Amino acid sequence: MLLLSTLLVAGGFPAAASAADASVSPATQQSSEAPGVKRNAKVKITLPEPDESAANPAYTLYNQPIVAKRNDGGRPAGPQSTGTDKCSEDGDSGRSVCLRIGRDRDGTSTVGARARVQLKKAPDLVSWCSGHSAGHSYFTRTEACLKDVTPLSLLFMKDGKELGWADFALQQEIKLDERRKTFTQSIVLVPVRIDPGLGWVRLKWLGEDDCRKCSKSEQDWDGRPFWTGPSDLHTAQGHYETTWKGTGQDDLVLGWWLGGTVQKASWWAYHDLGNTDQDLDVRCDSIRHGRAGCVFSKYRPTYPFNSTKYPAAAAHAWLIKEKLRNHPGSRKHNSPLSHLPRDNRWGRNPNDNRRVICDRYARHEQTALITPNDTRSCDEFAFAATYQSAGMPWTMGGTNKVDSGKECVQTVALRRGNHLELVDDERFPAPDWKEVCGRASMSRWMNSGSMGRFPDFARKFRMLETDEYWVATPGFGHCPTDKVTVTCRFKP
Repeated sequence: MLLLSTLLVAGGFPAAASAADASVSPATQQSSEAPGVKRNAKVKITLPEPDESAANPAYTLYNQPIVAKRNDGGRPAGPQSTGTDKCSEDGDSGRSVCLRIGRDRDGTSTVGARARVQLKKAPDLVSWCSGHSAGHSYFTRTEACLKDVTPLSLLFMKDGKELGWADFALQQEIKLDERRKTFTQSIVLVPVRIDPGLGWVRLKWLGEDDCRKCSKSEQDWDGRPFWTGPSDLHTAQGHYETTWKGTGQDDLVLGWWLGGTVQKASWWAYHDLGNTDQDLDVRCDSIRHGRAGCVFSKYRPTYPFNSTKYPAAAAHAWLIKEKLRNHPGSRKHNSPLSHLPRDNRWGRNPNDNRRVICDRYARHEQTALITPNDTRSCDEFAFAATYQSAGMPWTMGGTNKVDSGKECVQTVALRRGNHLELVDDERFPAPDWKEVCGRASMSRWMNSGSMGRFPDFARKFRMLETDEYWVATPGFGHCPTDKVTVTCRFKP
């Protein structure tokens, strides 16, 4: 895939074509690779003419919240689980308070169901949090919603027997900013029931982290975490900000505790709310993109092709990522691409990867051109600026190395009357689908334009070297890949 020259630095993709692209007319190029064998086509993907006015698909459509795994502080596996209460020490009178998180006091679903209803009414720091069900944590590249610590019960005990309790709905949220060093954490506490025998009830939220280069603001509460009794069921929402003051890159683990007490007792009980370890660790960096920022680096963003505007480029990417056994960039097959910026650890220019695939390659004479000044070009997939590029050496972490682009699946975008087709290039042997890469002869306007917004994508999701991402190719999800011959028609 090509990028425009003005987009070189941010995207890490080649600004100009190889020498064969730039200096030789495709109609007169000769190649020892092209044997001129005629045979039955193995690829026929019917495409519309490009809609040059088609808007780019919104990133949010392809980067929805997903379930996150984290250390949840020992939340029980089911409503009958025991041994997870965290209690204060008994006083002289034998009285104590206990906190129980993640299951109903009586082992039924009543409190959980009521808690879910109450949480949907609560204000959100993360706009989509209230629409997700309790029992899991969810995240995007910059936002997280923790609903795996609800419901909460605060129990008043005497000699091991319950004298009263209060039930709460509970959720935590984290909002990062890919362009700022400061991020926000919040908690929402919604009382569902308070037993009259408790008197007043008080909770407190304690945050911690492993960041020596961070500062924290004081907590700010909208509604105090203090309830006077059964008739006081106001929502309490607290938040505070953390500012990373480092340089380079740091991975931060955030954690929390909750404390609780009641009027009838003089002691506090504390329960671990877990931490962000696993998917929700926060990465802050000042390495590139013009300014420092923070993201959830374990979230793999998705780069969506504008398939309506650049149908041949999208079709080629779809064919290679879904049909080949290595499935580069395919979410369906859990095979992400790994970002290779220009200033990578190996000093490897992504143009060098492209040259392996595209040099000494005769672009097809009948390649469909789109604009008056358009020319033929070589489109490679996986992208040159990835570790999955077939031009990336094994010794530099490459995963699909070939010696020449002639080892790839060969296709060409042709014009058939009032539409386009991506077909396999019959100048070359038919694909056996054991290849690890794709090479297509297509319009330079199509090739370059399809990746023109990648630098913006890399900034938006704060991509660093080896960060993983998916590729989406709308309009081809219905196409079958289980046959030796791939036949399909684009559906917008």
